[in-house]
Amino acid sequence: MIVMLLRTLRIAPASLLALTCVSQAAEVKVQQVQVAVLLDASKEPLIATAACDSGRNCGIISEPKLGITVGIELGQANGIDANTLTVACASPCSFHTGQARITFRGQETFNLFEGESPGVMHYLVQRPRKKIGEISVITVPSEPILRPPI
Repeated sequence: MIVMLLRTLRIAPASLLALTCVSQAAEVKVQQVQVAVLLDASKEPLIATAACDSGRNCGIISEPKLGITVGIELGQANGIDANTLTVACASPCSFHTGQARITFRGQETFNLFEGESPGVMHYLVQRPRKKIGEISVITVPSEPILRPPI
């Protein structure tokens, strides 16, 4: 039935396949991301650069010797960058929010603390937290490219 309709419209089935492939290709924003982690227990900083796709989790640093993994997900909310940085340590660690995940824009430096806060819990008195290092992130936007969906 579809082939007969295509013949009456004078469209070859092969060109229809090409059209569906082109329409499924999406514009993906790729950004260069540079991350530097400086742990107080280590003498050398961990530095990595990666090309990350928007909307996908991108693991940047994975160092089993020091027990730290850093990932980023690039995104946008209402036309403004809303990137999410995640960190995982051998013993629990977190940002100033008490969580192992934080949202940011552009270029920022975050202190890294020992331990995590469970859930949404607010203390009446601020607990002292031990700083164990810092993480610096730089995102460099690049031109959007066309990539077929995976």
